[in-house]
Amino acid sequence: MKPLSVLLIVLFGLCGRHAFAQLQTGDILLVDLADEVIRVDVPNAGFDIFSAAQPFSTNPFADVHSVLWVPDHPQEVLVGGASQGANFANPALNSIFGFAQPQVATQTVAWSPLTLPVGNPAQMSLDNLGRVIVISQANWGPNYNGDFVGRIRRVDLQAGTVTELTPSGFFLPATPTAGVFDPWTDDIYIGTDNNEIYRWDHQSGVATLVTAIPALPPFNAPAVTGIALDPFSDELIVSIINDNRVIRMTPTGQITSSVQLPGFVNGLTIDQNGDVIAIYDFTVARIPQGGGAPVVLASAPGSIFNLFTGVTVVGGLTRRVCQPDLGGASPGGGTLMVCGGALESGKVADLGVTGLDPFASLVLVGNFSQGPFPLPFAGGSFIPDIASTPLTFFATADAQGRLFAQGIPGGNGPASFYLQGVAADPNNPTGFSLTNAVRMDLLP
Repeated sequence: MKPLSVLLIVLFGLCGRHAFAQLQTGDILLVDLADEVIRVDVPNAGFDIFSAAQPFSTNPFADVHSVLWVPDHPQEVLVGGASQGANFANPALNSIFGFAQPQVATQTVAWSPLTLPVGNPAQMSLDNLGRVIVISQANWGPNYNGDFVGRIRRVDLQAGTVTELTPSGFFLPATPTAGVFDPWTDDIYIGTDNNEIYRWDHQSGVATLVTAIPALPPFNAPAVTGIALDPFSDELIVSIINDNRVIRMTPTGQITSSVQLPGFVNGLTIDQNGDVIAIYDFTVARIPQGGGAPVVLASAPGSIFNLFTGVTVVGGLTRRVCQPDLGGASPGGGTLMVCGGALESGKVADLGVTGLDPFASLVLVGNFSQGPFPLPFAGGSFIPDIASTPLTFFATADAQGRLFAQGIPGGNGPASFYLQGVAADPNNPTGFSLTNAVRMDLLP
């Protein structure tokens, strides 16, 4: 167990034991170095604190560094952490990764660890198909895989699998300490402890330096602690510790604005309105998306043992755009989605089909026109025009009844393409079922 500050008792007294309702859109959730999940009580400028009934790790040197709200787990948060002390005998103990669910009656969190080889999550984000992208930082000892370098990993929570996105020889000149998936390009931005921003290309697997952010005198050796993407523009939003700034920059690294905060800026995220939520020391502040001075939402005294280390917002905005769902699915049919960037030149989207039988055969049927009317079939309705030479794509679902395809390019519009899936389904009297239809709006 790590030492808990006596100030925690004071915090309970200051903040009270407010009833912790169901998580709702806009709730701000924090983690700290004391195995706690904390909800910001914005109306009362305080905190609801939920302590772990059991430590997140049996390694006394392992600390929580990141937190992420995942829509598929709406009443929990995904917690990640790293060890600052090596356990060479069992490297798995150098990693923290799992779901924490606040418990109202006991003011505790129920901890559900996931024994997956994710490494040491410094920051987590979601890709276009709901999988978790983990920026795994190097540490003072071997991580879950027994290596000493930072990596990028994709975690499929439903399948319980981890995909290594960085090759065996991958390394950066500095330790990765933050990172975020870009829904517009399928690439990943990485921040380091040497104030650098890299862009990892999803096709080549190569990380290219975007910029090295200059430090403000008299500070030196600043480090990136968080990266977010503005949902309304192409800008990156970066938090820096040591000279304690929140910076906006273009994708090529040109700084467009900078806000200095009076404490160690340990991370940031985007809320449901597109504003920036930043944490520094024991303070949570909102920085308006349109500009303006930071607004303190809640603050409390604390000690270095309980420093805020990660922040997430329930239902926070992202750049992710999903193409319109036109319905038409059979009862029990699969779900088709096309999400990512708007389908314009230079942006990509990803396709996913879920809810099929394991290894089911699937035909995707598409056309640039709708039929004159929905055509009934298998309890659903065909939306694309299937009479005038539709395009067809054949595929097979995986063991979880899903199909993923990444990197669908935008451009060549304006035009609309109507797409729907037909899957083998032994539970349907026809032997088939329809997914919903999606209208893909192509832009110039």
